[in-house]
Amino acid sequence: MMNRDRVRLIVGLAIILTHICALWGIIVWQSEYIPSSTERLDLAMLLIPVSAGYFVAVVRSAIETKSAANDNTSVNPNYTAVVLLVTLAFCAALLFSVFKYPAIVGPTIVEFRRWLVVLEIGFGTGFGLIAEDLFGRVEKIIVRPEDGAANLR
Repeated sequence: MMNRDRVRLIVGLAIILTHICALWGIIVWQSEYIPSSTERLDLAMLLIPVSAGYFVAVVRSAIETKSAANDNTSVNPNYTAVVLLVTLAFCAALLFSVFKYPAIVGPTIVEFRRWLVVLEIGFGTGFGLIAEDLFGRVEKIIVRPEDGAANLR
Protein backbone atom coordinates (compact mmCIF):
# COMPACT_ATOMS: atom_id res chain seq x y z
CA MET A 1 0.00 0.00 0.00
CA MET A 2 1.11 3.54 -0.70
CA ASN A 3 0.89 6.41 1.71
CA ARG A 4 -1.00 9.59 0.96
CA ASP A 5 2.15 11.76 0.71
CA ARG A 6 3.62 9.57 -2.01
CA VAL A 7 0.38 9.64 -4.04
CA ARG A 8 0.21 13.43 -3.59
CA LEU A 9 3.82 13.82 -4.79
CA ILE A 10 3.36 11.61 -7.85
CA VAL A 11 0.11 13.27 -8.89
CA GLY A 12 1.36 16.81 -8.25
CA LEU A 13 4.54 16.33 -10.24
CA ALA A 14 2.65 14.62 -13.07
CA ILE A 15 0.20 17.51 -13.39
CA ILE A 16 2.79 20.27 -13.27
CA LEU A 17 5.31 18.57 -15.57
CA THR A 18 2.64 17.56 -18.07
CA HIS A 19 1.31 21.09 -18.39
CA ILE A 20 4.82 22.56 -18.65
CA CYS A 21 5.67 20.06 -21.40
CA ALA A 22 2.36 20.72 -23.18
CA LEU A 23 2.95 24.49 -23.09
CA TRP A 24 6.48 23.99 -24.42
CA GLY A 25 5.14 21.60 -27.07
CA ILE A 26 2.64 24.13 -28.35
CA ILE A 27 4.92 27.16 -28.21
CA VAL A 28 8.20 25.60 -29.42
CA TRP A 29 7.71 22.08 -30.79
CA GLN A 30 4.73 22.91 -33.01
CA SER A 31 6.30 26.01 -34.57
CA GLU A 32 6.79 24.06 -37.80
CA TYR A 33 3.09 23.25 -38.13
CA ILE A 34 1.79 26.45 -36.54
CA PRO A 35 4.08 29.18 -37.90
CA SER A 36 2.13 32.07 -36.40
CA SER A 37 3.39 32.89 -32.90
CA THR A 38 0.01 34.50 -32.18
CA GLU A 39 -1.81 31.25 -32.98
CA ARG A 40 0.61 29.24 -30.82
CA LEU A 41 0.15 31.66 -27.92
CA ASP A 42 -3.64 31.52 -28.30
CA LEU A 43 -3.51 27.71 -28.18
CA ALA A 44 -1.21 27.77 -25.16
CA MET A 45 -3.61 30.11 -23.37
CA LEU A 46 -6.22 27.34 -23.50
CA LEU A 47 -4.03 25.41 -21.05
CA ILE A 48 -3.37 28.31 -18.67
CA PRO A 49 -6.54 28.14 -16.53
CA VAL A 50 -6.14 24.46 -15.66
CA SER A 51 -2.34 24.69 -15.42
CA ALA A 52 -2.44 27.68 -13.10
CA GLY A 53 -5.28 26.35 -10.96
CA TYR A 54 -3.59 23.03 -10.28
CA PHE A 55 -0.16 24.61 -9.91
CA VAL A 56 -1.54 26.90 -7.19
CA ALA A 57 -3.24 23.96 -5.44
CA VAL A 58 -0.12 21.77 -5.52
CA VAL A 59 2.21 24.53 -4.31
CA ARG A 60 -0.23 25.67 -1.60
CA SER A 61 -0.53 22.10 -0.36
CA ALA A 62 3.26 21.73 -0.23
CA ILE A 63 3.63 25.01 1.67
CA GLU A 64 0.85 24.21 4.13
CA THR A 65 2.26 20.76 4.92
CA LYS A 66 5.96 21.71 4.98
CA SER A 67 6.29 21.58 8.74
CA ALA A 68 3.64 18.98 9.42
CA ALA A 69 4.63 15.43 10.10
CA ASN A 70 4.49 13.24 7.05
CA ASP A 71 1.04 11.98 6.18
CA ASN A 72 1.81 8.30 6.43
CA THR A 73 -1.85 7.47 6.15
CA SER A 74 -2.07 4.41 3.99
CA VAL A 75 -4.44 4.60 1.08
CA ASN A 76 -6.04 1.45 -0.20
CA PRO A 77 -5.04 -0.06 -3.56
CA ASN A 78 -8.36 0.93 -5.14
CA TYR A 79 -7.81 4.62 -4.31
CA THR A 80 -4.20 4.48 -5.51
CA ALA A 81 -5.11 2.74 -8.77
CA VAL A 82 -7.98 5.08 -9.61
CA VAL A 83 -6.07 8.26 -8.74
CA LEU A 84 -2.93 7.26 -10.61
CA LEU A 85 -4.76 5.86 -13.64
CA VAL A 86 -6.99 8.91 -14.04
CA THR A 87 -4.02 11.26 -13.63
CA LEU A 88 -1.80 9.36 -16.04
CA ALA A 89 -4.60 8.97 -18.61
CA PHE A 90 -5.30 12.70 -18.72
CA CYS A 91 -1.61 13.58 -18.78
CA ALA A 92 -0.86 11.09 -21.56
CA ALA A 93 -3.85 12.24 -23.63
CA LEU A 94 -2.78 15.88 -23.39
CA LEU A 95 0.86 15.21 -24.26
CA PHE A 96 -0.09 12.83 -27.06
CA SER A 97 -2.43 15.41 -28.58
CA VAL A 98 0.11 18.21 -28.39
CA PHE A 99 3.11 16.30 -29.68
CA LYS A 100 1.29 14.30 -32.37
CA TYR A 101 -0.47 17.29 -33.94
CA PRO A 102 -1.40 17.43 -36.84
CA ALA A 103 -1.38 13.66 -37.43
CA ILE A 104 -3.72 12.81 -34.55
CA VAL A 105 -6.12 15.64 -33.71
CA GLY A 106 -6.64 16.90 -37.25
CA PRO A 107 -4.86 19.07 -39.73
CA THR A 108 -6.37 22.42 -38.79
CA ILE A 109 -5.71 24.67 -35.84
CA VAL A 110 -9.46 24.82 -35.18
CA GLU A 111 -9.54 21.05 -34.66
CA PHE A 112 -6.45 21.22 -32.45
CA ARG A 113 -8.07 23.96 -30.37
CA ARG A 114 -11.25 21.89 -29.97
CA TRP A 115 -9.30 18.84 -28.79
CA LEU A 116 -7.37 20.94 -26.27
CA VAL A 117 -10.61 22.39 -24.93
CA VAL A 118 -12.18 18.93 -24.64
CA LEU A 119 -9.11 17.57 -22.84
CA GLU A 120 -8.82 20.51 -20.47
CA ILE A 121 -12.54 20.41 -19.63
CA GLY A 122 -12.27 16.68 -19.04
CA PHE A 123 -9.12 17.16 -17.00
CA GLY A 124 -10.60 20.02 -14.99
CA THR A 125 -13.87 18.29 -14.18
CA GLY A 126 -12.82 14.65 -14.08
CA PHE A 127 -9.75 15.34 -12.05
CA GLY A 128 -11.28 18.00 -9.80
CA LEU A 129 -12.36 15.60 -7.04
CA ILE A 130 -8.99 13.91 -6.94
CA ALA A 131 -7.09 17.19 -6.79
CA GLU A 132 -9.37 18.59 -4.10
CA ASP A 133 -8.92 15.46 -1.99
CA LEU A 134 -5.13 15.49 -2.36
CA PHE A 135 -4.33 19.21 -2.47
CA GLY A 136 -7.35 21.08 -1.12
CA ARG A 137 -9.38 23.66 -2.98
CA VAL A 138 -8.34 24.31 -6.58
CA GLU A 139 -8.51 27.97 -7.60
CA LYS A 140 -10.64 28.81 -10.60
CA ILE A 141 -8.52 30.79 -13.04
CA ILE A 142 -10.21 32.87 -15.72
CA VAL A 143 -8.18 34.16 -18.64
CA ARG A 144 -9.65 37.09 -20.52
CA PRO A 145 -8.72 36.51 -24.16
CA GLU A 146 -8.72 40.20 -25.02
CA ASP A 147 -5.68 41.00 -22.89
CA GLY A 148 -4.42 37.64 -21.61
CA ALA A 149 -4.83 38.71 -17.96
CA ALA A 150 -5.65 35.98 -15.46
CA ASN A 151 -7.84 36.34 -12.38
CA LEU A 152 -8.02 33.92 -9.45
CA ARG A 153 -11.49 33.10 -8.21
